[in-house]
Amino acid sequence: MSHRIENAREKLLTHGREVLLSAGYDSLNIKALARDCGMASGTFYQYFHNKDELVMQVIYERCEIIPESIRKISLNNWKLSRKLKYVYEQFRQFQKSYTGMKIGVLRLSGDYEELRARVMTEINAAVEDLLNNEIKRGRLELHADTATAAYLLTHLLFSVGRDADLDFDVIWDCMNFRDLGNGKQPDPPRQEARRENRK
Repeated sequence: MSHRIENAREKLLTHGREVLLSAGYDSLNIKALARDCGMASGTFYQYFHNKDELVMQVIYERCEIIPESIRKISLNNWKLSRKLKYVYEQFRQFQKSYTGMKIGVLRLSGDYEELRARVMTEINAAVEDLLNNEIKRGRLELHADTATAAYLLTHLLFSVGRDADLDFDVIWDCMNFRDLGNGKQPDPPRQEARRENRK
């Protein structure tokens, strides 16, 4: 006689996440996972179609935390550089935890691309809110619309987050952002050169 397992889906997700993070994608075995959660392997299929669906859900739940955390810090009094460093560190932590686990099969699936697009849209919106809050406070001037700036920032920081050796201060120095509280933004080099020629 079968019995209902309390929070079975959550148990599978929690233990599946632990296996993924400790041993990697290839070590995640449905039979072993179900057994460790105290259920038959057939119970797994009541909640997930296959291993990849479970992995996508684990990744999605981790990604959902990122826009929520960005929105939390967007209203505090940190300087823009500190806020963007926080965003960058969120991406680096995600990359460190999930990128190296051989999930290439997911990258080829339409479901993964749909999930990725949905997550990046949510993160872009959170970064856009952050930039808009800085503009409203008079602490940032942009020469592009905030949606474009947020899109570029999100994708830049997410992509660069794969390189754990690249410090955020290097990225910040390469950007043309300046916290307005830190003094006047310097003129671009071409304008300075023109001024020298006029003298």
